Amino acid sequence: MPRPRVSIEDQEAIEEIWKGDKKLSAEKIRTQFKTDHGEVGAPSGRWISEHLRPLRLKEQNSQEETAVKPWDQWGNDPEKIRTFFAVHRVATNVCNKYAIDDFLGLTARQNNWVEKLRPFFNLSDYFETAWLLDFAIGFADDEKFARDMGRRFTPRVVATNLLAKWQWRSGEWPQAKQQTTPAPWEMMDEDVEQRIAIVLGYKPPVYRPPKEPPVEQATQTLEELRPQGLPIDEDHASLGMDYTNPEEKEVEDDDQL
Repeated sequence: MPRPRVSIEDQEAIEEIWKGDKKLSAEKIRTQFKTDHGEVGAPSGRWISEHLRPLRLKEQNSQEETAVKPWDQWGNDPEKIRTFFAVHRVATNVCNKYAIDDFLGLTARQNNWVEKLRPFFNLSDYFETAWLLDFAIGFADDEKFARDMGRRFTPRVVATNLLAKWQWRSGEWPQAKQQTTPAPWEMMDEDVEQRIAIVLGYKPPVYRPPKEPPVEQATQTLEELRPQGLPIDEDHASLGMDYTNPEEKEVEDDDQL
């Protein structure tokens, strides 16, 4: 029986994992996919390898986009300048917070998405402005990826669904009741500034548990005990459990009491 067709959503998920680390093997991508989405319907490692082969070749010709110089290339529209300025201030604040010293500005593509998504966000609120930047970076990255792969750009299903959740987050829309999983801004441990910082070059520290000190050997080996003339539990010693029998106190016979 042939395997079921891989859905568009699952293809997008596979590509997103690969975009996060393009050195990952097909099997590691599959493992991460199963961690994120479960084993049911997970594409095979062979399918992932075949799907990504042409993308890996095209990615080799991908080029980084240059940053737009703040102010000089923001145009003359006061509303656009206000929008770009607000988002740029969030970006520079994030860079200062996470010690990112090579940020020059957003790309023209990112600014274009900032402008498109601006009506969804309140620029008077710092964290709403930060989420505007986060969304704009995501959509711009998807558009650039489609261009690099020679595809016609269509926003990812996951990205548009997330934008819809933002639109309906107040709960006043009927669609808000259809939400099934928490959105990033609803999670207590989600930090939009760190999300932005990672895209701009910040490398979060990798937690490594401290090494426990080696346990000192409390028992003596059979060879060490024999010369001492101590009684040995031979049955357990043959199993590798070398220890001596404790000396038992003699119990007086009842007749001698």
